[in-house]
Amino acid sequence: MKRTIRKFGNSAVLFEWSSNIKDIDYTSLLSLESYLLKAYSDEILETVMAYTSLAVYFEEGTDPDDFIENFDLQQEWDFFDDTKHNTWVLPVCYSKEFAPDISIVASQNNINEREVIQLHTSREYLVRFIGFLPGFPYLSGLDHRLFTPRKTNPRKLIERGSVGIGGEQTGIYTMDSPGGWNIIGRSPLQFFNVLHRPPSLLIPGDKIQFRSIDPHTFERIHQGVIEGTYELERVNHD
Repeated sequence: MKRTIRKFGNSAVLFEWSSNIKDIDYTSLLSLESYLLKAYSDEILETVMAYTSLAVYFEEGTDPDDFIENFDLQQEWDFFDDTKHNTWVLPVCYSKEFAPDISIVASQNNINEREVIQLHTSREYLVRFIGFLPGFPYLSGLDHRLFTPRKTNPRKLIERGSVGIGGEQTGIYTMDSPGGWNIIGRSPLQFFNVLHRPPSLLIPGDKIQFRSIDPHTFERIHQGVIEGTYELERVNHD
C-alpha cells in the first residue's frame, strides 16, 4: 500500500493512502494521527481524517515544506494508537413516523421493510471519520443488500438523530440539517454538544451496533437524555 505526503495549502500537509477504501488498514490511519498529536503537539493545530487520508494543520510558524523534508514516511507507528475506543449500542426507532425512506430502501433492494431493519441492526459498524456536520459519523460495514443511492432531490430539513443510508454508507444526522441520504430511522440520543468534552459522542475508531426500539421506548429514552438520566449502553472499552 503506497503512502504519500504533500503540501496542502500554506499551513498544512496531507497524508494519503493510495488504495481502495475497503483495503485500507484503518488502524494505520488512527495510529498515525495519534503519533503526530504526541510527537508534534506544539506544532499541530488540528487534524482532519477522511477514508484514505489525514490532513494536518499547523500552528503559525511551522513550515509544511520543512515538515515534509524531515518526516520519515516509511516508519511504522502502529503501536502509537493508545486512544480508548468504545463499542456503543445505539437505540433507533425504525417506525414509519421516523423512517420516511425505509420503503424506498426496501424497494430498491427487493426486500421488505422488516428485512431492512433486520439487516441494519445485524452488523457492527466502524466510525471511519467525522464530517459534513459536527459529530456526523461516516460508518463503514453496511450490508450490501442495503446499498441505496442518495436522493436526487435532497430534503430541506432532516431532523437531529435521523439515521440514513447514502450509497454504500450509513450515518447519523447529529443536528437538524438539509440532506440527501435515505432516512430509515431516528435515534433519541444527543450526538453532539458543545458543552461536553469532547463535544462529539462518537470518535473515529469507535464501533456501533444499532438496536431497534419502539416509539414508546424512543420517547422514554428521549426524556431521559433531556433529564440527564439515560445511560448509553457500551459493549466494551478497549
